[in-house]
Amino acid sequence: MINSRHVFKRIEENYGLSKAHLTCSDRSKRFIEMRQFMCNFLREETPMSLKEIGRALCRDHATIINSINKFNDRMDTDEDFANRYADFVFYMKRSKADTKHDKALKVLELLEGKPTIGGRLSVIKTLLSDGSKVV
Repeated sequence: MINSRHVFKRIEENYGLSKAHLTCSDRSKRFIEMRQFMCNFLREETPMSLKEIGRALCRDHATIINSINKFNDRMDTDEDFANRYADFVFYMKRSKADTKHDKALKVLELLEGKPTIGGRLSVIKTLLSDGSKVV
C-alpha cells in the first residue's frame, strides 16, 4: 500500500533525499520540486487529506494547496518537469519484487565480466563490504 512512509523511503532510495531534507525549511529548487512531486502524488494516489499530507511534510494544508497549484502550473508549461514527474511516479509505483530483480541484474552484470571464481568472489566481497545488500 502506498502511504507517506513508502514515498519517503522510495525518495531516499532513488533520489538520496531523506525525510529530514523534505521536511526542513530549505527552499532549494531540488527540495521544492521533490515536495511538489510528493504532495501531488500523495493527493492523487492515496486517500490522504491535505491536512494529513501537510502533517507528513511538516507544513499546513494551505501550503500543500499552494504546492499542488504550482505543480499543476508547471506541468502545463514545463515538459522537462513533466518528464521528471513521470519518472518519479514510475519509481514510486515499482514493487519490491521489481527492485530485487534490478539488484539481481546488477549483480549478474558485474559478475559477467569476471570469468574466474576468484574474480566473482572479489565482486561479491566488494558489494558486501560497502554495506550493499546483494538481493
